[in-house]
Amino acid sequence: MLEEAESENLAVDGVIADITNYEAPDLYNIVVIDSVLHMLQNDEIRNAVLEKSSNAVCKAGFILIADTPKHKSLICDYFKSVPKVWKIIKNEKNFFFAHKIALIKS
Repeated sequence: MLEEAESENLAVDGVIADITNYEAPDLYNIVVIDSVLHMLQNDEIRNAVLEKSSNAVCKAGFILIADTPKHKSLICDYFKSVPKVWKIIKNEKNFFFAHKIALIKS
């Protein structure tokens, strides 16, 4: 992935960490959460991860979440709870994509 991004002059930061206690050091254009939420113990932890991850997105940035259908409503409900901050672009099958339209903590 990094070689491909470099060949297109794209700056990509990939992080492997425990998502439950990771604190992003910066704001990013795109945050991707891929097949992680279903492994967390409960919805309280999932919501905390959604909040921390969405707060790492810069204004006019995006978040892409791929997860199991079981958590689709939880993910959608989180972003619907902050409609002045997020615009949902796509919510189909196992994919959720949202655009950050304001720079306030969600």
